[in-house]
Amino acid sequence: MSSYWTATAGPAPPDDGIAPPAADTDVAIIGSGYTGLSCAWHLAKTYGIKAMVLEANRPGWGCSGRNGGFARAAIGRHGYARMIELWGRDIARRVFAESLAAVQNVRDVLREGNITGGGTEAGHLKIAHRASRAAALVREVELLQREFDYPAQFLTAAQLRDEHIGGGEAHGALRFPDALAVHPLKLAYGMLGLARAAGATVHGASGVTGWKKPAPPTC
Repeated sequence: MSSYWTATAGPAPPDDGIAPPAADTDVAIIGSGYTGLSCAWHLAKTYGIKAMVLEANRPGWGCSGRNGGFARAAIGRHGYARMIELWGRDIARRVFAESLAAVQNVRDVLREGNITGGGTEAGHLKIAHRASRAAALVREVELLQREFDYPAQFLTAAQLRDEHIGGGEAHGALRFPDALAVHPLKLAYGMLGLARAAGATVHGASGVTGWKKPAPPTC
């Protein structure tokens, strides 16, 4: 994998090598992206469960090591107004709170993993690339403030140009102040270190080709 992230992440930390031909484990986790590594880390740290992570390539090789590096309040494909329509205000607010907790979890990982240069408190801009889209962002800001008590901001094209970014396709923006710019591969490397330090094993070059689920015992 050749990318800006690999060029700036530093050397890859060690994993536990190729998985042995046979092994016993409390929990087997397929894939060593953020989800797999976080699962292994939290199982070991919180519950004392020694998980085994199995990865076909190497830790952080897939999307977790090559995404855009945006960590902000976002869950699923539905917009905030649609969430309220589908589930009501109470559940929508709980979902939004979960998304904020997820951002905080990224901060916790960066801190606990001592991941230098892994994240910057930068906020996040959702830009109107057409003038006709600016009004929708104003309404979204108002909804976030009213329904979720979230301090979203709307920036006019002039404010956006003066404070953040210029260009002929920036006609205003919704700013999420509670967001990070993350180095995705450094984050993955840090999570690998946390998982192994907590007692999990992480095996690269150990693709899972199949599994069997035994039938439940009969009475």
